[in-house]
Amino acid sequence: MLKLAALLLACAAAAQAQTAAEAPPQLQRLDVALRPFVEVDTCLPVNVLIQPNKTAAGPLQGYTLSLEAEPQVLQALSYNVSNDVLHIENSADFNTSRPIKIIVSLPPNRLQAVNHQGTGAELLIAPGFDVPLFVAAAAFGAGRLYVNGMRAQNVTLQMSGTGDTVLTGSYGTVNVTSTGTGGIYIAGVNDTVTLDLRGVSNAFVQPGQPSAAITGTAGGINVVQYTDGTCNMASNFRFLQASACAHWSQDTGTGLLLPIQSALLASDC
Repeated sequence: MLKLAALLLACAAAAQAQTAAEAPPQLQRLDVALRPFVEVDTCLPVNVLIQPNKTAAGPLQGYTLSLEAEPQVLQALSYNVSNDVLHIENSADFNTSRPIKIIVSLPPNRLQAVNHQGTGAELLIAPGFDVPLFVAAAAFGAGRLYVNGMRAQNVTLQMSGTGDTVLTGSYGTVNVTSTGTGGIYIAGVNDTVTLDLRGVSNAFVQPGQPSAAITGTAGGINVVQYTDGTCNMASNFRFLQASACAHWSQDTGTGLLLPIQSALLASDC
């Protein structure tokens, strides 16, 4: 009887130890106060959120980085501010099935540029930024780039990858150069959109004013669709399709206005 009880206790202890060994590490959160910066460069295969910090008490405050992940993942991430640029990257390889959260916060009038180089990752800019100038670049291999609800007088987009770029908000002029294959979705331009399409990319424009003008050149196999304003695109090829009958609907997941896929061909209009 005593041997049976001892055996049962040993089995229970072994099972408990095995369960503890198999339990995944707890997620850890790290909040870092940073020196001021105006640009964010991301080079890691993890989604990143950039949001305005509207509670900053002074001009040197409100610049923070929040990280949440397993301890071994946090150790593999590196960040630093140099020449007014926040660099975020992975300094070592890591493997995890747990969530990873990276949130960058800065005052709403300070974000001037982003450089998206995260392979397969998404970069999301939350609503609330109000700046005079904004530049966004997406490298080859980077995932989608969302700029949602921004206000800026002049925006420059430099796209060279396969990920889509979505720009919504209120803008004066938008200048786009695309050498990749990702789609370009622009909503809220009040004056001029200038498109330089050199790859196999499609542009969908929803102007904020009926007087908005869409101009530029197309050097590849391109489709340009718009809901209002005028469009005057030049091309030396016959592959350019420009149509004023794109149909838009609100995406239930993001709340963004996106073109209905059946409207991608001019023959569908």
